[in-house]
Amino acid sequence: MVKPTSRNEADPIPAPARGSVRSSAGEETPPAILRDEIAFSWVREVAELEALETSWRSLEHRDTTTVFQTFEWVRHWCRHYVEQPRKRFGRTRQNCLAIVVGRMAGKVVTIWPLTQKCGVRTARLEWLGVPVSQYGDALFADEVDPVNVACATLEFLSRHSKSDALVLTKVRECSPLTEALVASNATCTGTDTAPFLSLQEDGIPAHSDD
Repeated sequence: MVKPTSRNEADPIPAPARGSVRSSAGEETPPAILRDEIAFSWVREVAELEALETSWRSLEHRDTTTVFQTFEWVRHWCRHYVEQPRKRFGRTRQNCLAIVVGRMAGKVVTIWPLTQKCGVRTARLEWLGVPVSQYGDALFADEVDPVNVACATLEFLSRHSKSDALVLTKVRECSPLTEALVASNATCTGTDTAPFLSLQEDGIPAHSDD
């Protein structure tokens, strides 16, 4: 989770260095692209989302992607829960699309499925699907360094989101985004553990043909 700050007081999130970055394993990895080579844009309408389907699906096969970042999940969520911006008490009050798309040489290299929620005095960006989605994450192309791309995206959001806070919940420890958030000096306000039930005992499968 990125620490909430006032737009008037917030310092830009530090950009990824123009050199190597240190991976979680302690090794230095050269960045696949530089931040000024990425062109960012917003997806604000469902029709724009539909036009992104082919590019979106091409990023889904990465190991860190869950069902909650797939195009099908996002499209169905938008059809039922996304609202159009509307004025109330002198300010736009909304739960609308704020998907961020990053392109390099015209090819989509990252997608962040976000929504913007505005109250009377504050506005925040959060994962699309909150609170139903079990995991939150971004999508990245295989040919780029996801940590560097994520850092560049965080910088873009800090400068151009027009929100008071970026709230990223349920980001898994194994996600490249976790490393990027640490590198960008984000504030973690809490951790959680997903319980699970092992169906094996002493190495013997719980189900067999016998």
